[in-house]
Amino acid sequence: MDHSVLAIYTMPVLLLYIDTTYALENLALGKPTWEQHPWPETDVDFGSENAVDGLYTDRGQGGQCTISENKQSTAEWRVDLGSVVSISHIDIHYRTDNIPQPSPYVNRMAGFFLYVSNTTLKEDGYLCFHEIQTVAGTPAEDQTIRCSVHGRYIIYYNERRQGVVYPSYYSQYAYNELCEVEVYDISPGVQTTIKASLPFTTTSGLLSTFKTSTIESTLKDNPTSSSFNTIESIPPNVAYHSTLETTSTTLSLCVIKILHFKSNSLVLREGSSAWFELLVLNNTMYERKWFHDGNLITSSSTRFVITTFLTENGTSKNTLHIANILQRDKGEWKVVISNSLRYATRNLTLNVIPRLVIQMKPGYDFSILSGEGINLQCTVSNPESLIDVNDGNLIIRKDGSLLADVSKTNVSINWSKSAATGADSGSYTCLHTGYPDPVFVSINIIVIQPEQKRCQSEMSDGIFWTITLAGSIKQENCPGNKKGIATRYCDSSGVWQSPSLINCTNEILMNASTQLNSILEDGVQNTDKIQETVNSTLRLMNNLTSSSNEISAGDLSASLDILEKIVTVTNNTGSTIEEDVFYSVVDNVLSTNNSKSWTTVSEKTEKDASFILKNMERLGEVVIQNDNITATGYSGFNFDLTINRTQLAENGIRFPELHVSSKNDSVNVEDVSTFLELPKQDQKNEDLSNKTAPINYVAVIYKTMAEILPSSLGSAQKADQEEKSETITVVNSLILSLTTQTGLGVLVPPLNLTFKHVENVTEDTQYLKTMSMVGVIISIAFTFFTFVIYVLVWRYIKSDQNILMLNLCGSLFFSYVIFISSVEKSDYERLCVGITVLIQYLFLVTFFSMLGIGVYYFMSITVTYYAMYVANNFKSESRLRWFLLGIWGIPVIITATTLAAFYGKDYHQKFYCWLSMKSGSLYMFIIPVCIIILLNLLIIGSLVRVLCASSVMTKSSLRKKALSAVRSLGTLLPVLGVTWLFGILAVNEKAEMFQFIFVIANSLQGLFIFVSHIMLNKKVMQGLRNKYPAFSSLMSFTEESKKETTSVSRSQSTSRSDTQALKTKNPVITENESTSHTLELISEGGRAVKKITFSFNLNPWKKKYNVTEM
Repeated sequence: MDHSVLAIYTMPVLLLYIDTTYALENLALGKPTWEQHPWPETDVDFGSENAVDGLYTDRGQGGQCTISENKQSTAEWRVDLGSVVSISHIDIHYRTDNIPQPSPYVNRMAGFFLYVSNTTLKEDGYLCFHEIQTVAGTPAEDQTIRCSVHGRYIIYYNERRQGVVYPSYYSQYAYNELCEVEVYDISPGVQTTIKASLPFTTTSGLLSTFKTSTIESTLKDNPTSSSFNTIESIPPNVAYHSTLETTSTTLSLCVIKILHFKSNSLVLREGSSAWFELLVLNNTMYERKWFHDGNLITSSSTRFVITTFLTENGTSKNTLHIANILQRDKGEWKVVISNSLRYATRNLTLNVIPRLVIQMKPGYDFSILSGEGINLQCTVSNPESLIDVNDGNLIIRKDGSLLADVSKTNVSINWSKSAATGADSGSYTCLHTGYPDPVFVSINIIVIQPEQKRCQSEMSDGIFWTITLAGSIKQENCPGNKKGIATRYCDSSGVWQSPSLINCTNEILMNASTQLNSILEDGVQNTDKIQETVNSTLRLMNNLTSSSNEISAGDLSASLDILEKIVTVTNNTGSTIEEDVFYSVVDNVLSTNNSKSWTTVSEKTEKDASFILKNMERLGEVVIQNDNITATGYSGFNFDLTINRTQLAENGIRFPELHVSSKNDSVNVEDVSTFLELPKQDQKNEDLSNKTAPINYVAVIYKTMAEILPSSLGSAQKADQEEKSETITVVNSLILSLTTQTGLGVLVPPLNLTFKHVENVTEDTQYLKTMSMVGVIISIAFTFFTFVIYVLVWRYIKSDQNILMLNLCGSLFFSYVIFISSVEKSDYERLCVGITVLIQYLFLVTFFSMLGIGVYYFMSITVTYYAMYVANNFKSESRLRWFLLGIWGIPVIITATTLAAFYGKDYHQKFYCWLSMKSGSLYMFIIPVCIIILLNLLIIGSLVRVLCASSVMTKSSLRKKALSAVRSLGTLLPVLGVTWLFGILAVNEKAEMFQFIFVIANSLQGLFIFVSHIMLNKKVMQGLRNKYPAFSSLMSFTEESKKETTSVSRSQSTSRSDTQALKTKNPVITENESTSHTLELISEGGRAVKKITFSFNLNPWKKKYNVTEM
């Protein structure tokens, strides 16, 4: 027998369903929880775990609820379900204090958000529900929230932000007072019940017939079948009269009726608001989805607000609100309602008129001199935006007053003045009077008076900066292919500061950022489109950042923003990205070639290298959620990474592993001393059960990040240090990161981190710094004293060699003064470059002065000893001008070459105005200094050789030889710079002894010069006594001491044999002030003999010894 079930409905949708009884499981029961602001007192049990213990019969204070800390602006709680699961709905039971509902605690619950996320961040998740009510007390303490999504973390969140106006019944602060949160998945059971009901009847519309024979046959074949698709048309105007009953099931018909689908307008102007409204009559659950040009719109969108309200008459109102219409919003908007059997759609086509764009020329605030002309031009860039604007025109106002004497067309207006006065200064605004929305553009004009300071026009960084009033900021378009606004400050003295190009970005990066913004703002869930956009963006970034040249600060800042957006998009949508390309971009961005740009970004924005750390961790949290993870790794120049899976009960984690190779060939893996190690867990550990299952992890080692992270040596931190004394934290090692799945419990043994510091920051460093500062100050003082005394007694000691000594003292004095006063002034790039140039030049002058003195010694002593005719030729005329030309001229060549070769390429150090070892500019100082030290060592060796080869020294006692050598070296070493040899030996951080020797020897160089060339210089002291008689007593005392010592020496020598003295004429040593070398004939015993006399002097202003051979 053939039975039919007839139904009448007005819309072409008839939904037939069979209800199936399901076994429900609370997935949150006993799972790990976390709370943002837990109750601070530990003597009461208000812990976050109370919300998943399965108990909520006592929902009062001290009962079975979790309660957060008072007076907080935000409250967040989450539960970790352990893995990504399919969620049907979530039940929330809030605190009531066991009093009849509604309780007074609904005001604390009001406005809460409920998210489902695959990470611990709600921003990465799906917003299932936002409680919005308009009547006080309406939130129910028991909520059932349907949220058919996949996720791992359930996040409850509420907030009470300052400056936000909330409904009056909202609590002042945010609270988390959850008594129980139950999360349910659906697992079908074995019992099926098919129910029948018809919510309404009508005499119009389409009719459908469901042949019971078909249903019966389906039930026989599949008693748990929950869907039928057997709708056939039947004649209209037939009412519903019968139901179908079987021995085991009851059939039910449910109808969903779309009452209307409309929009506030189908033609909208860009920038205005829009809404779509769908009204549905229904008596059953259904799913609603919004689409724009085929792309699904979700609640994760930041531009669209999707809401659903249930009404009392059995209808539901679904709305989509767009606060700010954009050009990309034009096109087809569609809504789809459906359940497991049928769906219905409605669509509207939206047209968007572009927003009015007005441009002024000049485009930015500007200054002009009094008497110069002004010309303003205002133009509509997109005339199509004026469609349906029939009235109005462009006008220009100055400080609110309409300007006359203008020339204009439909889309442009011009105003000019031949000679500007002070009264023309002000704000000029251009607008269209007929445009319905407030669109205008304004600039400020400053007319500079003759007496006012200003920065003159100049070309810098590819931008022409026009004249600007002192104390103003000038804006211009970015140079080249960069987009954005460049700024430059003209200080109160009328001096331009360095331009800021932090907002200048490559057009490719800007377009990529715009595309990612549209995905995030629109909540796009089209996986194919997202992956195509993200991966193409990564490939473009990889090409742009892989260059060996430095990434500009603007491009670096934009790259960081794009990487963050890519991570956010990936987390929100679960899209797959090309991870190797992503890591390659990160590696390029972390290059130390970009150190200056990193410094600029950290100073001008809130981003620094830690920005990379955070986003790498966010990406890692998503990666390890994959149950089918495969071991992968990435090895770059600036970081290494591994993604793997392990079982802690059987194996530990060590990273980097010994066999891991690196692109940096200079790193020997056998010497890797920075690593993390999570050992195999102890079998006796009570939490071992948490570690028997395999876990995924991501481990990263950042090899160069310490060099680009903000350092406490930076200017900002130094300023803070001056204001208050606090502990300084300096990142001076490689950086390790380990991301694992949660729920590991107590680790026994614990995770071990081992670091090798790349910089020695022990107490010895402070000692060295203090010793160096004190020594340099002493050196500056005694160098100054030496110079002044030389000038005072100049007429007594005037000589070419002493002129060289004055040059040495002068250059040493100024180089030390500039070094200690300016070497840390790295805030301003140009100033720091100038300081570096000056310090390098003066130090080179100092060393070439030392070389000049050494050469003078060599020619005066060594050459005289071995080739007197050459020495006589050298002494025949003054060579001083050539010495001075070399001393001051050669450093100019070296310094200029260094600047030309390394300017803009880390010419100076990051925080010091001194040459950089990283770029190699320091070698342009080290190499000349090493050559000079080597030459002076050879000169000293030759002088000592001459001293030891003289007849007097050959017949002197060992003690006299030693004293003479020590005295000679004490005179030579300070002025020939040999002590700088210890600086070369001190470059190794382990050579602490040489570091201390170098600091002591060179810091006290001025003192050594003063002692050896002032206090022990007889001619200088005699000159002081002649000029200042007060020194006579001191000089007399010194000479008496010397006479006593000499008399003792002579008395000891009188015992020598007179016979021996008659047999052999020994060399005679006499004091002689002459510095000339003579060849003369003398008469001895009635016959003429030739006597050769020459003098040598290791210190020309001390005693000169004439060695005479008879």
